[in-house]
Amino acid sequence: MKSLEIIQKIINVLRILAKIAFIFCIIGAVTAAIGAASLFAINEDSEIWKKALEAIQPDTIDLAAVRCSCLAGVVGCVVGAVLSWFSKRLFEDELAAGTPFDRYICKDMLKVGIIYLAVSVVSGIIIAIIYACFNLDADGSEFSGFTTGIVYIICWLLCRYGADVKEGVGVDGSNGVGGNNGNNDNNGINGGAEAAGKPETSEETGNNGDDLF
Repeated sequence: MKSLEIIQKIINVLRILAKIAFIFCIIGAVTAAIGAASLFAINEDSEIWKKALEAIQPDTIDLAAVRCSCLAGVVGCVVGAVLSWFSKRLFEDELAAGTPFDRYICKDMLKVGIIYLAVSVVSGIIIAIIYACFNLDADGSEFSGFTTGIVYIICWLLCRYGADVKEGVGVDGSNGVGGNNGNNDNNGINGGAEAAGKPETSEETGNNGDDLF
């Protein structure tokens, strides 16, 4: 099927993107952790910080805000790595199955969607606590994974329906008693129509021409 091939190509692209996102999130988490550790090792009166401010805008830079951003970045990158890993594994399983309309793939898709929702909420709370400790306001971007979780659940519903149609489960008239009755009714109607449109012969009526005499 041409449509299935297109779906598989899209899934393969998503798998590659998820793998790239996983790698970059790991790099980002390590970089943010090193940056946070370095910023906590210095204070605002240190020469290192003063020299760093000379190269940027000292009036708009707050050491506490930078520390907070680095800590939030560590949490965000770790969460991104976890979620992208689950997505990558889901796409790999789907490619191995050859179709998204598979019950096992549907279960994994629902599981990934729930993980996105739960992890996004937990990470959002953690990041909000970090910002509160520095007396800063969070921008709410830490809940961005919540939308992706909803999208996964919607895709799960569509793929689950496709799996039911593929297996003939819960489809009216496809199998079972209802389907057989429908076939019998159709046969009866067709048979009656054929009988109505077909002229009767003498053999069928039992008249061989003797009543003419």
